[in-house]
Amino acid sequence: MAKNALKDESGTTAGSLAYWHAHRQELGNIQKARCGPGEPSHLEIEGTMGFMDLPGCTCGYGGQGPHGTAEILEDIGVSPEDAQELMQQAVFEVLIQCCRD
Repeated sequence: MAKNALKDESGTTAGSLAYWHAHRQELGNIQKARCGPGEPSHLEIEGTMGFMDLPGCTCGYGGQGPHGTAEILEDIGVSPEDAQELMQQAVFEVLIQCCRD
């Protein structure tokens, strides 16, 4: 079965956060989150049923985009402390331990 490919087209952090909240259930159990490398670097979330590309959520500095990334990381179970540290990284990948579908 092919996985859903979801992408926020807003280009803003607020838009990507709204897209995440509206469509996260379509991913199934979250397995992985990654950001970077590249210009621009942006957040990608992988679940058992799909992938989500959130270009308004970025990493590597302390601005609005990385703060959106930290919010989503916390949403998927990353501790607030680790989410704050990860958003500052130019590149990261986090594997999420979850139940099976």
